[in-house]
Amino acid sequence: MEVPDRIEVVKKLNLCYNCLRGSHAVHKCTTTSSCKQCGRRHHSLIHRAKPTGQNAPTTGNNPSLTHHAQTFNTIGQTLLATAIVHVRDVEGVQQQVRVLLDGGSDTHIISRKCIRRLGIRYNKKQALVTGLSEVPVGTTQGIVDLEFSPHFNSSLIIGAKDTCVMHTVTTHLPLHPCNANLSHLNSLELADETWHNPGEIDMLLGASLFYGLIRGDKITGATGEPFALNSDLGWLVVGEVESTKNNNHAFHVQLSKNDEAPTRVEVSNADLDHRLTTFWELETLPEAVPLTEEEHTCVEHFRSTHSQRDDGKFVVHLPFKSYPPNLGESRDMAIQRLKQLERRLARQPEVSQEYHAFMKEYQELGHMEEVPQNEVMSSNNYYIPHHYVLKEESTTTKLRVVFDASARTTNGKSLNDCLLVGPTIQEPLFNILLRFRTHPVAFTADIAKMYRQILIRKLDTDYQRIVWRESPEHPIKDYRLLTVTYGTGPAPYLATAVVDQHAQNNADEFPLAAVVARRDLYMDDCMSGAETVKEALLLQQQILDLMKCGGFELRKWSSTHPEVTDALPESLRETKSVLSVELGHTIKALGIYWHPSTDQFFFKIDNLTSTEKKVLTKRCILSDIAKIFDPIGWLAPVVVTAKIMMQQLWKLELGWDDPVPEEIERSWIHYKSQLKQIESIRIPRCIKPSPTSDCQLALLGFSDASEKAYSAVVSHPNFWHNPTQL
Repeated sequence: MEVPDRIEVVKKLNLCYNCLRGSHAVHKCTTTSSCKQCGRRHHSLIHRAKPTGQNAPTTGNNPSLTHHAQTFNTIGQTLLATAIVHVRDVEGVQQQVRVLLDGGSDTHIISRKCIRRLGIRYNKKQALVTGLSEVPVGTTQGIVDLEFSPHFNSSLIIGAKDTCVMHTVTTHLPLHPCNANLSHLNSLELADETWHNPGEIDMLLGASLFYGLIRGDKITGATGEPFALNSDLGWLVVGEVESTKNNNHAFHVQLSKNDEAPTRVEVSNADLDHRLTTFWELETLPEAVPLTEEEHTCVEHFRSTHSQRDDGKFVVHLPFKSYPPNLGESRDMAIQRLKQLERRLARQPEVSQEYHAFMKEYQELGHMEEVPQNEVMSSNNYYIPHHYVLKEESTTTKLRVVFDASARTTNGKSLNDCLLVGPTIQEPLFNILLRFRTHPVAFTADIAKMYRQILIRKLDTDYQRIVWRESPEHPIKDYRLLTVTYGTGPAPYLATAVVDQHAQNNADEFPLAAVVARRDLYMDDCMSGAETVKEALLLQQQILDLMKCGGFELRKWSSTHPEVTDALPESLRETKSVLSVELGHTIKALGIYWHPSTDQFFFKIDNLTSTEKKVLTKRCILSDIAKIFDPIGWLAPVVVTAKIMMQQLWKLELGWDDPVPEEIERSWIHYKSQLKQIESIRIPRCIKPSPTSDCQLALLGFSDASEKAYSAVVSHPNFWHNPTQL
């Protein structure tokens, strides 16, 4: 960061110009030091040097957490530890995220681009990120709690609390391609199979996780080859290697301005909220954020390029930032990833069978086509690697194939790097759930294969190529994906934009359904209802007809009233029984469990950390707290107790893996033993009384505070004209 940029950060954060700390002005600064360059009352790091006519090296103005010192005429580079992990997106589906493990950082970082791709909301927070001597290197845009798993083991859940959201994390790593054909790595389950190709870093894992993930085993190769370090995320490929380039090479280290020594990254709370407050502060309502220039461009691109065929299907263009996109070669990378997938599937026969059935269906439905042999080696294309994730809670398909359009080509760029992402245009989940509670007759459904009902224009399908074969004994074939593809950056926007546009186009013919399509859809999930069964049946038919004329199908219907599902063929029902829901059968509606037959919400807590024969640490407590999903705030009285305990731990300045005091341990064990009682809570879905009841609605607000916490609630009681009832 150059001096003018540093001064802007100091101004923005209202810091003292002399000590770079908050809460006072320069003339009130008690620090006796002053600028080492001129002796004036300002910090040396914001001293404006007079021009010398020489080009002094700078660290650039990228607000990432690491700087790069360049050297020349070298023949090697140092590989840093990278891994591919799975993070659940807003739909609950695991997406691949590439992480850098940094034992010299005391915080975790995730790029804003990755957060947007995942669709995860974060708490807006500003914090000054500093290095050695409190050098400002950027500010955070927010704080978010994340959970991730190794790409090969979804049962291992790892929490990254208070992860800072920043514009970028660091440059592409490794800095240059290197040789991947190393015999000592062949049989290992690597944390990052793309370790040898320059690629974007989505997230940085700091020291609080780094040292706990490392197992210590090491496998070395020949001189000049990297070694493998075992970890819970797989084998990390690290160390010095020979590079394919021998000039303009960069060592990736964290530096002070004077390049004196490496430094760790820390988050300063200079006149800003400390990140600790995220554990017990009140939730704030989301603010309206104007579209960015890129989002506006994507919206205009969609409006001007989409079309609808005679059969109702929509055709969209991929929203490239520039055309043709500047992409390197990717087929060899895709073939290597296919072979890795085949080895993984060979160990899981049942999953392999499902995967092959999925790919067969993909082709039979016309969602992909084989590339003619004479076109395979044509230019202007991109090959998307693919893998799978499992959704155990799904009542239909438990396996989902995910296409990784963030995989890097030989020039370090991916398809997603070249695409506009688009804004989030759907209603917030909070609004949809609140509205869902107002319908006396409620129903849910989802759009079958939503993305794959929308076609991509023919010219763009070469940027959605894949490689596939029935078995390792067969030759590899090349295919084009012909529809909107899950894993590409703009896919969520394109899908929701098409449905929204389709609803607008047909609002006159289907007025009721158009409102639902634009307001009560959360991606492919519909949560809506009506005042009466008659109105619900009319709305149901309109929605089915509206979706049909756009090439979509609504399936997995459930309702509080069996008459609504009775009107449908069994193939479209979520529950096979037309009379009542089977005993113990529940439907997970957008992360909240809803029992249609009783018309109640309830909670379920699984996989609480066992404390038997295990040291209880702050990390264990946070892991359990994170398993309570409560977007509406129903469980706030329960969660606040846990947050108060966390506040006590932070005041004790305990590390993530330090044992907690015995008093807190006893309190936590007692508290956790009662958490299962949450599952007995039943919350009626509908807050509206029957139209025939003698009742009036009201809103009541209440707030209170104690030494430990404060709260506010707005309730919706029903008042009967009979004064004895409430």
